[in-house]
Amino acid sequence: MLIAHKKPFLEYILEWLKTQEIEDIIFAIGFKGEVITQHFKDNYKGIEIQYSYEEDNLLGTGGAIKKALAYSDKNNIFVVNGDTYFPIDLKELFASHVNKCSEVTIALKHLYNFDRFGTVEVNADTKITSFIEKRFTKEGFINGGIYCIDKKILLDYKKNKFSFERDFLEGHVKNLKIFGKVFDDKFYDIGTPADYKNFSEAMSCV
Repeated sequence: MLIAHKKPFLEYILEWLKTQEIEDIIFAIGFKGEVITQHFKDNYKGIEIQYSYEEDNLLGTGGAIKKALAYSDKNNIFVVNGDTYFPIDLKELFASHVNKCSEVTIALKHLYNFDRFGTVEVNADTKITSFIEKRFTKEGFINGGIYCIDKKILLDYKKNKFSFERDFLEGHVKNLKIFGKVFDDKFYDIGTPADYKNFSEAMSCV
């Protein structure tokens, strides 16, 4: 809910989702989640909204996603981070997911000279082979924080409290069909004051 050029950051994400013809979303929320529910309520510009609460039992990113799946009747779902803005074409991501018979498809961004993000390595068929810890990298792919997921693989996962990135993706990269799809769209992360300022300035020019 951080304000970026006159409106909450999450509004930018929802407005992008609307351009992608998304009709309903589920917010996975925890600490101070009431700030989000009070602002968006059950509808935002025609997008129906439901809420999945972690309450006092923090589940980690993976557990929160798994719990939220109870509100969805779709087989393949999109998962979107709430602190990054990467306005890709979701239809392209879904098409790649289906064509590769993938279980998880990750939107990737190619960057130069970075150290704030881990690196994603892929083979010639864009199957993800490994996730590399954060370090200075001259050139490589990063995880853009947007996924298309076969719901069943998460529902069948035995743990209910886990990190989606470390425990699920990194921990099972060898035995899951995880593919990447590269996008050239602008990528913004608001995890530092400098990046937050950069995003706010970019939106003021739109």
